[in-house]
Amino acid sequence: MKKLVYVLVFLLASVPSFAQYFPTTSNNNYYEPRFQNTVGIENGSLLLSGFIGGGASVNKVDGVEWGQDGGLSAGAQLMGFPSKYLGVGVEISGSSFFETTDDSLYYYTNGYGYTYYDNMKVTASVLNIMFASRINFNPQHRVRAYLPMGLGVGLARFETKMFNHSYTEDSTGFAYYVGMGLEVSLNSRFVLGVETRYNGFNFKFEDGEKVYPQYLTALLKVSAKF
Repeated sequence: MKKLVYVLVFLLASVPSFAQYFPTTSNNNYYEPRFQNTVGIENGSLLLSGFIGGGASVNKVDGVEWGQDGGLSAGAQLMGFPSKYLGVGVEISGSSFFETTDDSLYYYTNGYGYTYYDNMKVTASVLNIMFASRINFNPQHRVRAYLPMGLGVGLARFETKMFNHSYTEDSTGFAYYVGMGLEVSLNSRFVLGVETRYNGFNFKFEDGEKVYPQYLTALLKVSAKF
């Protein structure tokens, strides 16, 4: 989790500095100020984005650790802006978490009286299909801060391994995220940004038990503005 925070802080610090290497020019071929309306978000703007990053869980599932060792996240998003302060769109994204070993030690005794001990190992993944939205705080600026949100459906899978056996369960349920983002217009077309999200989804096991896994993600985002 600490590594994820360090990466996020580094990305947030790097984006504004990286922007200076992409000056914006107008039709009259002179250098425009750093904060110029023509490179900001306007009414009717459209953003096509792709993003990639990492994540880690922030809670346990039924008392068992999952995703604490991190994972990979990626996705794509199409968002329109009926107002320069508000964007709405659709998104598909997914996260795959590395195998995590739970600290608890489990055991069983066979019919011959031998006792075996092992830790439970858990891998998890989720594919999200969502309606996405964002609120822009300063849409007219070249460097912009915004609040991203998403609601939709999560198709999730948990796989557990213990005593040389594995068991997989799938579930479809409600999924969501809310976060903070910072982006910079490299020119009138391309946008580079970073985004951190607090994510969650519902999962129902075959025995009827419901759990609510939650995780954080830090993402590098590249967009084209139309």
